[in-house]
Amino acid sequence: MPLITSITLDNQNVFDSTDHSLPARVQNLLHARTRAGLIRREFLFHVGEPYDSARVAETERNLRRLGTFKQVSIDTVRSDSAWPSMS
Repeated sequence: MPLITSITLDNQNVFDSTDHSLPARVQNLLHARTRAGLIRREFLFHVGEPYDSARVAETERNLRRLGTFKQVSIDTVRSDSAWPSMS
């Protein structure tokens, strides 16, 4: 079973940075991004543990249940990395 060797959190603005309309820019300026710690406390998986698709799916549901995100997506990438890391 593959191990989780790293977790990268990509917490984005409400609107994509390519949307240069005034409302989008104002909304991104006024909206505070959700803190990484709040997001990570919902994770049911950790670096060094075996990958478990059920825990990943439940983590996505937990994050959606918070009601603060427009979209939640957890993606996996296979890597030859031998050393666990957290960024």
